[in-house]
Amino acid sequence: MSTHTRLFVLLLLLGQSAITQNTAEPRQPGNTQGGSTRAVPAGTVLQIRLRQTISSFGSKRDTPVSAMLIAPVEAEGRTVLPLGSKVEGTLRKIRRVGLGLSRETAFLDIAFESITLPNGQMQALKAQVIAVDDARESVDSEGRIHGIRATASFSSVLSGAAVSAASVDPMLLGFALSSSLSIFRIPESEIILSAGAELRVRLKEALPITGAFGTVAPPVIHSEDERIVLTELIRPLPFRTATDKTGTPSDLTSLLYIGSENAIVRAFGAAGWVRSDRLSDRSKYGAMRSVLENQGYREAPMSTLLLNGIAPAFTYSKTLNTFFKRHHLRIYGQPRQYRGLPVWTSTATHDSGIAFSRNARTLIHLIDENIDQERSKIVNDLVLTGCVDGVDYVDRPWIPRDAKNATGDSLITDGRIAVILLNDCGSPARADEPDSAGPRVRTKEAAPLRPFRDTLLTLRNDFSRGNIGYQAYSGVRTVGGMLRRPSAEASHRSIHYGGEEFHIVPGSSAAKIDGAPRDPGQHGPTFHDVAERPSLATILDFSFSGGYSRFGNSRFSTQPITFTLNVPPPIGPIVDPTDIVTDLHNGWGIAPRITLNSWKHVSNEFGFAYNRTSLSITAVSTETEPTYDSFNAQVRQFTYNALIHLRPNGSRFRPYAAVGPAFQLIRTVDSKPHTNSLLKFAVRDLGLIVGAYEFGTKPPLEGGGIFQMGLQYGGGFKVQLSPRFFVRLDFRETLSHQPDFWTASYPTIRAFGAELGDLLTFDVGKLQKHGPLRQQLFSMGVGISF
Repeated sequence: MSTHTRLFVLLLLLGQSAITQNTAEPRQPGNTQGGSTRAVPAGTVLQIRLRQTISSFGSKRDTPVSAMLIAPVEAEGRTVLPLGSKVEGTLRKIRRVGLGLSRETAFLDIAFESITLPNGQMQALKAQVIAVDDARESVDSEGRIHGIRATASFSSVLSGAAVSAASVDPMLLGFALSSSLSIFRIPESEIILSAGAELRVRLKEALPITGAFGTVAPPVIHSEDERIVLTELIRPLPFRTATDKTGTPSDLTSLLYIGSENAIVRAFGAAGWVRSDRLSDRSKYGAMRSVLENQGYREAPMSTLLLNGIAPAFTYSKTLNTFFKRHHLRIYGQPRQYRGLPVWTSTATHDSGIAFSRNARTLIHLIDENIDQERSKIVNDLVLTGCVDGVDYVDRPWIPRDAKNATGDSLITDGRIAVILLNDCGSPARADEPDSAGPRVRTKEAAPLRPFRDTLLTLRNDFSRGNIGYQAYSGVRTVGGMLRRPSAEASHRSIHYGGEEFHIVPGSSAAKIDGAPRDPGQHGPTFHDVAERPSLATILDFSFSGGYSRFGNSRFSTQPITFTLNVPPPIGPIVDPTDIVTDLHNGWGIAPRITLNSWKHVSNEFGFAYNRTSLSITAVSTETEPTYDSFNAQVRQFTYNALIHLRPNGSRFRPYAAVGPAFQLIRTVDSKPHTNSLLKFAVRDLGLIVGAYEFGTKPPLEGGGIFQMGLQYGGGFKVQLSPRFFVRLDFRETLSHQPDFWTASYPTIRAFGAELGDLLTFDVGKLQKHGPLRQQLFSMGVGISF
């Protein structure tokens, strides 16, 4: 036997030995090999997953922290830190927001101090947190995790602007406040890192490790013949997705799953991935709220990408508590089998930020261009569940190495496809399952604390940032930013807001690919009709109505006043009993309303009604001719109504009955709220409170108004013309006490008589009210739905 033949046989035997060793223990891929010492250099980044929940309000200082390694680390071409290695540390410092009196943000300081390998080897380490993956929290240079400032979100800024604009009227202010609180949520200011949250930590010192470990999972391919068969199965499969409307080439496939549909669902569910919502008006509204509120939306929808004209069978995503960053993938069924099992292909990308496309004029996600990292992420996640029997990689030389997706982001890849053989995944290890030996931590605060803290944080923000000085500074800065011209060399511009980065990117055409078989972007796929009939079900309705305002019993009250002219006999004294009659007359009204369609047949509606009318005062005397005067008057209402619909949400025609409380203000047009202007603009909330108090304590005939509660009831119907627009017809009646215009002015009347001396005296009788006040509004209007 020649020397070359002997060498070939030796290498073949070594290869077969390695395959035998890798397949001997499919559930234990981390067997130690060799005894040499290797060092993981300082600065190496470890990707870890928490095995317990940590929160700034529920955890205590010096609490032990447990995590696991979710990406293997190599040194000198060998795996030295395998999947599943246990990383432990301590929660060194903690700062909670609490009631929000002394601080607006929270922080956590975690120090990781040891790592235990699957073979039991334990090694001290020094590692510092550098990032919380796919989270809104940030990490400073010292490794401390900082929570967000809740009042820095877009929704808080928009709510503040709406409240400021509505501050001219107490009722409108109530409508603006309730609408803002109903439409927008205030994000959580405390830090909550649940079990399964993923962090990146950096080694501060080199880490010596003895031995090395095998691959993350046994191979799928055990011979060259099997590799040829699998390659021939993969070669004709479509590899490039395209947009559903324009056919623009987009993402590349990078994974192939072999297994049943149930195995895929169980495996990804155990790995912490969630199914994405269908792209609809409802999910678009949820995405919009998540961006404005800086809240998470784990089930956020994805744009529709077709593979050879077919929509994905599954769409999965993974994030912690933000819409700005997420892992996501699309899985497509294929009409092929391998070893008698179904075959599925998948794209996978990591959304790394939010962008605004000038061409599409909409918000889009920017992706990490190195899509092979996302491929490895999914392989590692699935292996850790125990649902994988084998992993291999197959070369695809026909795959473009410099493609771009539909929004112009680069796609950098080595072209290989990861082949994952799934088992039935009957008893998976869940990523979000906490360590049974770890401390139990509360994930929700006491019910009264959160609303109270949010209120205090809002007031504190208005005091520190709502004052005239800060607003002037902010305005100058904003205008300066708008006037500043972008650099001609810059490929994009960035803006930072609320701790997040936004990019404004120019549109770009997708790169052309030559020689790629069955590329749907080139060969014009036959698109299948995947669009569903648009649903008429809505989450939020905003409408504006106008119509006829009247009063069921317009006479308010009769105030008897006896005038006595004290002149000597025989002329006097002259006594003149007079009834002063107050009436309200018919007019017009407008009513903006916000409706939350919370349940199938019941909705919550907040409204503001402005009713313009005229108030007349007639003095009827037995001694003199009646005198009459008229004033413009207003009835302003802030209302809450529960709407009980006869037909479910999603019906085109929805009759309903309405009932709820009303808080109303009745005043003449000339009586305006008195507010300290400097106080109002310097400290917005305090100025509004003072102004409303002064207005409410003044007599209504002397510049004040009448505040009173009432009961509103009525009904109407809504016709949903399209998923976005509707018309409505309403009748509402507000039942309340008859307002008292006179009693508060008794001291003024008597004081006026005293100024005249003994010549003219007044005797004020008992006020006579004519039943309850029934204010009615017949209106029709149009609205927008989300």
